[in-house]
Amino acid sequence: MIRKINYTLLLLIAVVALNACDSKEKSASSKDSSFTVVPEVPEKPVMPITKLEFLETSFDFGKIEEGKKVEHVFKFKNTGENPLVLKDARASCGCTIPEYTKDTIAPGSEGELKVIYDSSNKGGQIEKTVTVTANTDPATTDIKISAFVEKKVAGPYNNK
Repeated sequence: MIRKINYTLLLLIAVVALNACDSKEKSASSKDSSFTVVPEVPEKPVMPITKLEFLETSFDFGKIEEGKKVEHVFKFKNTGENPLVLKDARASCGCTIPEYTKDTIAPGSEGELKVIYDSSNKGGQIEKTVTVTANTDPATTDIKISAFVEKKVAGPYNNK
């Protein structure tokens, strides 16, 4: 019986010792997991700032008939000393679509921003904005278009 108790006692001590070692490893690893090693990420190279000048920053289409698509081309020039890159051109609504020069524009060179407006299901006075983002200061430039959209008259004798 003493031998059985000794084996049981010895087994109990071994289990306690193993658990103690395991809990030390767990606590050490949990301490380590609170620190996250973040690898250094190289910064994106910052593009040098330049100057962008539009020949005009607004255009009025005047009166247009509902359902017509109209477009206007805004010309701009890089008047700075560094290359100009237009990063984006966003319209204030889905009825206005900007298309722009995506190539790098050298100092002294020109580019274009075409703005297409779809007057379908519109009526009355409209004003839309296109925000151009580039490597300039400030980083954004707003271009505006406006028009008066004449609603089509629906009637039994109007087959338009």
